[in-house]
Amino acid sequence: GMVVSEAMATGLAVVLPFWVGSATDLVVNGHTGIVINDNTPEEISAAIQYFMENPNERIRMGKAGQEVIGHASFSLETTIDAFAEITGLKKT
Repeated sequence: GMVVSEAMATGLAVVLPFWVGSATDLVVNGHTGIVINDNTPEEISAAIQYFMENPNERIRMGKAGQEVIGHASFSLETTIDAFAEITGLKKT
């Protein structure tokens, strides 16, 4: 889920196999990205091709994902705070 949430935080629309654990809570098919049912090269390629041919949809889904992350406890600031707490490091 970390890589997916980081991508979404930067405004990227994502392609996600449906079986990728907690990330499926973040990615809503057709809203914040594309969830694929089979992890086949053809299905992955089709999803990427869709984004290439539909830049407005790619941008819309990227912005929607960024909003989801911004309103969740997955923001960059929250992640940095959690990392600092876990590792005992102090933020500068």
